[in-house]
Amino acid sequence: MKGIIKGLLSRFNSTPKELERFPPQVWERLQSGPEDDNMIVARALPSTNRFSRWVIIYQRKSNDIRDQYFKLRYTIHEFELPNTTAELNTSEKINKKTWYVRKEEEIYELLYRIGIQPGNFSLPALSNYPFASL
Repeated sequence: MKGIIKGLLSRFNSTPKELERFPPQVWERLQSGPEDDNMIVARALPSTNRFSRWVIIYQRKSNDIRDQYFKLRYTIHEFELPNTTAELNTSEKINKKTWYVRKEEEIYELLYRIGIQPGNFSLPALSNYPFASL
């Protein structure tokens, strides 16, 4: 019985062998964009209709010794913002989560786990990202 349950659980916890990839122009931006502007964003399904959910990814271009030691290369932020017509500020982010990953494959595995498709990513200015000008 333990083997059957373990087998079923492994199906739900595993990622497919062939994960969807970022569109080429988006991946190029993440890899080669200017140091202060290499972010890509995606809008996702929020927890309620009162919020919008965003996922942003950028390449860490830091000389921080911790980044070099742990070989951290990418940062992924997920958060929600209230749907309001008023001007937003970064302090209004809720349900915030941050991950640091080393390799491209880890990005895809994380996105798969949190239910975000890489094909939904684009440049901030093209996605109505509220902080694109910050």
